[in-house]
Amino acid sequence: MISRNDLRLPIINVACTFLVMAKIKHPHSALIDHAGSATVCDAFGLSPQTLHMWRVRGIPQIKRIAFAKMCAERGVAVPADFFEAFETRRSAA
Repeated sequence: MISRNDLRLPIINVACTFLVMAKIKHPHSALIDHAGSATVCDAFGLSPQTLHMWRVRGIPQIKRIAFAKMCAERGVAVPADFFEAFETRRSAA
């Protein structure tokens, strides 16, 4: 027979794994900090949850040109490899 404690163990392991994974931030997170979190949310109409996902996964490619333009208007420099994925796709096509 399965006890209640046996059922709780996997849930605890999943929760611990999630907490460790949530601490990993994408390099774009620092760029979002320099531009200002509130500014980014207002400019793109993001919820706090969506902004968090941008910090974890990176700024979506479809939004990077607009994000770079917003940064340029505020005097924030984007890294040289910010558009690297676009350049790779263009050369492959």
